[in-house]
Order: sequence, then structure tokens, then C-alpha cells
Amino acid sequence: MNDIDFLNIEVMTNIGVIAGITILTILIIRTIFVGSLLKIAGKTDTVNDDAIVSALKKPLTLIPIGIAFFAILQEINLDETYQSYGELLIKSYFYLAVFWSLADAITPIRDFVGEKYDFLTPTLRNWIFRTLKFIAYLVGVVSVLELWGVDAASIIAEIGRAHV
Repeated sequence: MNDIDFLNIEVMTNIGVIAGITILTILIIRTIFVGSLLKIAGKTDTVNDDAIVSALKKPLTLIPIGIAFFAILQEINLDETYQSYGELLIKSYFYLAVFWSLADAITPIRDFVGEKYDFLTPTLRNWIFRTLKFIAYLVGVVSVLELWGVDAASIIAEIGRAHV
């Protein structure tokens, strides 16, 4: 394979089309899809579902970007080693986007629990939900490490040992 051969005019045109479709998809998700979800959530009596939809707005727009990266990676003719590393990077991107979404959705749930159940003090409630948010991020990072072949069980064991 020639060094310049993998980026010819046809490939560059396809990458441009993929970028255009990605931008259009992001606009559709941010305006139509999230807007519709906000309208549906706005019809309810609580504001917590509005907050969850708003918290998921950024991570939802990451999904088309990841799909575009994957399509571009499939379009470019790379060596098998670079192709596999690119696929690992894109999978890592999706893992982090999913767990970021979960972590962002915890704050509105904390507010909902605070409104409905007042047996927890605000300090204890904040501590519990910060811990849940930390666990969501930690599981995401550990999942990515596991994807890359790092033994995550030893990391989890060390964290558990540190808390004992």
C-alpha cells in the first residue's frame, strides 16, 4: 500500500459526506429528539424528568460522532494493526459516553430522592449520590481498561482494599 494511496479523492469525498451526515444527525438529535423528549417531560408534574433529559442531551450528541468515526475508519484503508487500534478507540469512546450518561443522570435522581424521601439528611444524600456518580465513572474507566486488555479485577480489589 502506498502511503498516499489510502486518502484518495473518493475517500475524501466519502469522509465529507459522513461529516455532513453526522452534523445533520447531531442537529436532529439536539433539536427534534431531545426537544420532543423535553416537551413530553414538560407535561408531567415534576421537574426531575426534565432534568434527566437535559442531563442526557450532551451524551446523546456523542453517539453520532462515534458512529461517524467508525464509518470514517471503515472508509480509510489502514493496516490491520491500525484498524484494530482505531476500533478499540471507538469502542472506548462509546463506553465512556454511556457511563458519562449514567453519571450525569444521577444528579436529577438525587434531587428526586431528596424531594420524595426526607429521612436522609442533605449531607448524607449528597455523599451517597457523589459516591454513585464516582462508581459510574469508575466502572466506565475500568470497562475501557478491560477492553484494552488491562486486568481490571486487580484495580477493583485495590480500591476495595483501600476502603477497608
